[in-house]
Amino acid sequence: MTVVSNTVLSNGQHLDVTSPTSAYYTTAFAGGFQRVYSGGYAYETYVSGGTEYVSGGGLDSASLVYSGGREIVSSGGYSLYANILAGGIATIASSGTGSSYSVGSGGTLNILSGGREYYGDDFGREFVYLGGLAEYDTIESGGLQTVSGVAYDDTIALHGTQRVSLGGYAEYSLIHGLEQIYAGGSGYREYVYSGGTLDVMSFGVDSASLVYSGGHEVISSGGSESGAIVYSGGFLSSYDLVYGTLVSAGGTQAILNGGFDEFAGLYGKEFVSDGGLSYGDEIYSGGRMDVRAGGVASRTVVSSGGTLFVSSGGTATDVTLRGGSFTELASAGLKGELIISGGTANLSDSVASGVQVVFAGSGGTLALYDEAHFSGLIVGFSTGDKVDLGGYAYGAGEKVSFAENSAHTSGLLTVTDGAEVAKLTMAGNYATSNFALSDDAHGGTFVKYV
Repeated sequence: MTVVSNTVLSNGQHLDVTSPTSAYYTTAFAGGFQRVYSGGYAYETYVSGGTEYVSGGGLDSASLVYSGGREIVSSGGYSLYANILAGGIATIASSGTGSSYSVGSGGTLNILSGGREYYGDDFGREFVYLGGLAEYDTIESGGLQTVSGVAYDDTIALHGTQRVSLGGYAEYSLIHGLEQIYAGGSGYREYVYSGGTLDVMSFGVDSASLVYSGGHEVISSGGSESGAIVYSGGFLSSYDLVYGTLVSAGGTQAILNGGFDEFAGLYGKEFVSDGGLSYGDEIYSGGRMDVRAGGVASRTVVSSGGTLFVSSGGTATDVTLRGGSFTELASAGLKGELIISGGTANLSDSVASGVQVVFAGSGGTLALYDEAHFSGLIVGFSTGDKVDLGGYAYGAGEKVSFAENSAHTSGLLTVTDGAEVAKLTMAGNYATSNFALSDDAHGGTFVKYV
């Protein structure tokens, strides 16, 4: 082995390092350059204004690239433990490999098409171009990684940033800082931890993200997410499309202005407001959806132990209760069809004509607290079902009657409590003897089928 050490290069001077030569502590000033190839080895090269080339079977270790200096790794070259300081630039080109780089604040690392870099530590700027690959990097505080190639299993530390765009793809990112996906970028299975934010922006696409306690995923206008899981303490807010979110107990999803959510499974909370729309969500035991002013929930299924709550200005369309609870406080906030297959629907405000309340199965309860303004049609009322008249205190003076229409297709159920009269339209063939009144045990009257 031939060992060359402490060589100083400048003004057109160069050193070629090939097998069996090893070069130690070379310094390359402006105009000087070192080429490491064909089995050559270089250690702790100081590149200050000059250039180091590593290619064709060459190996470089622990180089330091200062302001104005450049390191270029290509065509089978390998560099590890390089330090890219402020103003220094390292480039990993086609078939080049870099490992365990440290990019300081103000330093730059470029990974070009066909280049690969892994286990880097970035406080400066890293650019992963189309066809380039960065793996297992850590983007430290103040660091920025821009990805139009592929980033795999990178960690974004607090106050670090990863930007994925222009055909870029990020997979398995560990987010404690900020990741932004936009303009043709995409991501898969991103992990959003406490203090971290995943922002899927215009023309960005993400899928299967995992949002943990203290983490936040934002779907901005033009972005989309599918298959996310929001764990306890995690938060997802959407201003565009989200599909198939699973919100665990203690997790929260908010569908806001322009947001559209499809087929979420809710064990935690969801808020729909300000122009947000949810469609086809299912609320499971312990889960709750709040539809607030300007929000719309359509075709929601409320399973046993789940809760759907519609407040003033919110709208619920085509709700199905499967043992859960539905509370509507909004004037005319219920539209379409309410199917009660077990569970309780609490309607505290007016219900417009055209709404159908359909009892399917048995054991469902329709609780009315503004009976005078209930104009809907009740369908399928049968054994085990109840209508709870919340404003009618049960007493011996209450009376019930049913008057069928001439076509024998529906009729008017009338409950009289002194001066108060509730009139409910019911589809089907009934007689007065089919209805009985009883105490609901909280100040109202049950109407039961007998």
